[in-house]
Amino acid sequence: MPTPARALPHLFINTLIALSFILSAYSAAANLSIENFAQLPDAGELTLTPNGKKLAALVRIKTQDQKGIAVQVTNLETQEKKFHLYTDNSKYFIYKIHWKDNNTLLVHTFYPAQRDTWIGWAQVRGDTRETRLLIINTETGEVTRPFKHTFLDDFQVYLPLKTRSSTC
Repeated sequence: MPTPARALPHLFINTLIALSFILSAYSAAANLSIENFAQLPDAGELTLTPNGKKLAALVRIKTQDQKGIAVQVTNLETQEKKFHLYTDNSKYFIYKIHWKDNNTLLVHTFYPAQRDTWIGWAQVRGDTRETRLLIINTETGEVTRPFKHTFLDDFQVYLPLKTRSSTC
């Protein structure tokens, strides 16, 4: 255990370091405006591959021609960046991404839809969200779905009977 006389220089140096951090944080905060806090983040959902060599993110695109969200993958070894999927948020939305393995990225999307249901004797149409899972091969850039149409054709789909108009 250091003696009080030897601990005093360490305490003084640590205090100076802490004070410099506080002053630099204060000067950086003084330059921020309300607009900095009111805008959407430029990147979100950052995730590393299991081997740590690639970084995927949802990146906000805002140019004169395009506004939306893109899935960007950055190779951390070569610093090469690729956009694999883009949406202008008019038909569907990307809300989550995560890695399946070192080359396959799973993208969760949704889009607004309407569904019919029965309440008592009345058929009612309500607003809902349909979700989709997309699979991106980051080596080839191919975007696929987990189920092929032929697989889904094997399932029977319930279709409600159309209401018949009654004639009196």
